[in-house]
Amino acid sequence: MFRQRACLARRHSQLTTVLWLLPLLLVARKTLFLRIRDTSEFASIDRYAAVDITIVCFSVALTVYTLASSPAVRRLVFHLTSVKALVTYYSLCMVSALWSSHPAYSAYRGLEALSQILIIACAVCTAPSVKHAERSALLGGLTVLACELLGAGLLCGFAPRIDAWHTNTYTATAAVLLCYCAGKSSRADRTGSKATMYLIGSVSCLALALGASIGSNVAAAVGLCVVGLLVRPGALGLALLTGLWVKVLTYSNAISEVVFEHRSEQTIHNITGRTALWMDMFEGFKKSPWTGVGFAVGPHTLGHGGYSNSHNFIVSSAVGTGALGLLILLVYVWTQCRELWCNRAWARAGGAGTLACVLAAWTNSLTFPVLFDQWTCTAVVLCALVMARREGDGLLRRQRAASRLDGIVNARVYSRIASGRLTAAWARRA
Repeated sequence: MFRQRACLARRHSQLTTVLWLLPLLLVARKTLFLRIRDTSEFASIDRYAAVDITIVCFSVALTVYTLASSPAVRRLVFHLTSVKALVTYYSLCMVSALWSSHPAYSAYRGLEALSQILIIACAVCTAPSVKHAERSALLGGLTVLACELLGAGLLCGFAPRIDAWHTNTYTATAAVLLCYCAGKSSRADRTGSKATMYLIGSVSCLALALGASIGSNVAAAVGLCVVGLLVRPGALGLALLTGLWVKVLTYSNAISEVVFEHRSEQTIHNITGRTALWMDMFEGFKKSPWTGVGFAVGPHTLGHGGYSNSHNFIVSSAVGTGALGLLILLVYVWTQCRELWCNRAWARAGGAGTLACVLAAWTNSLTFPVLFDQWTCTAVVLCALVMARREGDGLLRRQRAASRLDGIVNARVYSRIASGRLTAAWARRA
């Protein structure tokens, strides 16, 4: 029996590793092997795009095989309403190819995000234990952050200047990891390795400071305040706000020099050109308010074009998929909040960190869309952490229920054996 369980656990661990390999390969391609091309050729297929398409195809095949061969994994993946909402949204993104100006591009971007969400969910659900699922999610998140840092270094030539590292890409991942580790390493959580949480949290904090992104820093502050208010109501949150206020007053000139990089006052007020982009996107939304213009093509085709994304997940959803996409977005936000609230997530192990990293990602998505746009590296980390914690809670409840059932069955068996022995003893005496 023990050998069978060990063999099954080893098999599940190997399957989890294989499932994790494909999302990390896609992250490595997007961060370490950058595509340098004109913005008007966003839908062209070169050797880098061919690698992406190959990885996505393998992801689809492996996901379909895993879901078809294991009904238990299929039930685990689709028992969360928020996962169903994400699957529905990106399925709509694929359907938007019917009215998109670049149908193949919209269909591929929707399939890419859908395949990565499902393969990450399968990787989490096939983990042999709750700790293994969380450990693999954290290790995957740290790998994603390392790839993003290395890619940023290659892009700037590892220049020894802070302004050369200024970005909102790896800092978004760092903010999510920092908030999760802060909640996980709190005194309210007695499980897991706090040394690991401190290590990953410290690396994420350094990356957050190196990137000097306003959006990511604000998102991290929101998440850390949530952790402070849930773990120690009022005290840590007030201390954090006070510390941020003192930091801004003390280092305001230094922050301005690093963050704004000698930008004009008009550029700062226009949020580095994002205001003009959002106005162009709004004009496109008015032309097709119900169905949108097609997933992921709006920033490239509307107005002056030349943007990689909409810099706002609400704008991206409205322009790409219209009012129908916005409705699914609202359903996702509502179900995600309800799942966290109904399970009293902050009272569970890692619950405060889960809630904090979700809120940090949503805050950062107002300037850098983590979800509901093209698939990003930060989305890999966010989906893995949230699914690992939620699936871990469900797996833990099922294990406890199974152990209670085993205890009841064993008690009945032992009682029958004892009663049989007692009856035999009485018979011998008689």
